[in-house]
Amino acid sequence: MPPRHVVDLPDYWLWLDRLIAQSGGYLESLADLQVQLLEDPAGDILRLLIPRQVLHFYDGTFLAFSLSVDHDLGTERYRFHFAQTGGELIWRLDKHRGHENEDGGFTHIHEPGNVRRPHWEVDFEEVLAKIASKREP
Repeated sequence: MPPRHVVDLPDYWLWLDRLIAQSGGYLESLADLQVQLLEDPAGDILRLLIPRQVLHFYDGTFLAFSLSVDHDLGTERYRFHFAQTGGELIWRLDKHRGHENEDGGFTHIHEPGNVRRPHWEVDFEEVLAKIASKREP
């Protein structure tokens, strides 16, 4: 869940942008965070889509990520793929249909060795904190 000062999707976008700036990494495109806002015919924002982007870190790791956030600031789906620059998976946190857990949830983690297990839902800030502390999720 985002912090309390994040009250709408434009705030959410700014929050993500700030987290990336503070992460110590840099986006692959060397541009700003790419975001798509989906609106209804009246112009109300329904959804924030973050297409796949790559955040590189100076220690030889990267985070490839994408996510979709609804107007209530709930994360509908995400993919946080953390790996070595050479491609070796460290872990990947996913939330999507098709890998339902025993409890009916959609969040899970992939680990080296083709291991997949249920995992609690995370937000972007938690993912960056795990990377910064070098702790596995």
